[in-house]
Amino acid sequence: MELRKAVDNLYFYDPQFEPAASKFVGEVGGSTATQAVTRWDDVKAAMAGHALVKFLVFDTHGRPGAVCLRDGTQIEGIDLMVVSAYPQFLRSEVRVLFLGCNIGEGSLGDQFIGDVGKYFLRGKGGIVGATTVPNIVLQLGPFASESYMQPFSSGRLKVKRYDRTGAPIGSREVDRYGAAR
Repeated sequence: MELRKAVDNLYFYDPQFEPAASKFVGEVGGSTATQAVTRWDDVKAAMAGHALVKFLVFDTHGRPGAVCLRDGTQIEGIDLMVVSAYPQFLRSEVRVLFLGCNIGEGSLGDQFIGDVGKYFLRGKGGIVGATTVPNIVLQLGPFASESYMQPFSSGRLKVKRYDRTGAPIGSREVDRYGAAR
């Protein structure tokens, strides 16, 4: 049996976004780990190898209602039911953020977030957020990389809170500056 590494913050990312992953570690600090994911097996291996995560970020590609990985895999919210195989992976009241373009957009985005709350957070509770617009990554020389909601968009981050049964108990949409809409 392989030992799991307990971390507070875990950042899954497409290898294309490695500068953002490195910046995340520098900004968040503490017990933080990053994991490049290009296929579904990478995600499952990372879940198997980590424990007690309280903030999980998916910085990948996306489309409304799905995380898109480099190998073409599209992960829908119900697919994340696999977390039940790794009961120590998440802490109670975990926060999960999906940064891929458009993942939270429209009714498909609502379904995705609802399934994540219902299946991924069952027994834990917590908060799920997903962007509703394309994101852009600006590489500003070798020293900085920033990911932003596309400028001049009516971009939103959909955020929903779930109790331990996976039932929704609150929601909010915020703009790029965190103002509720």
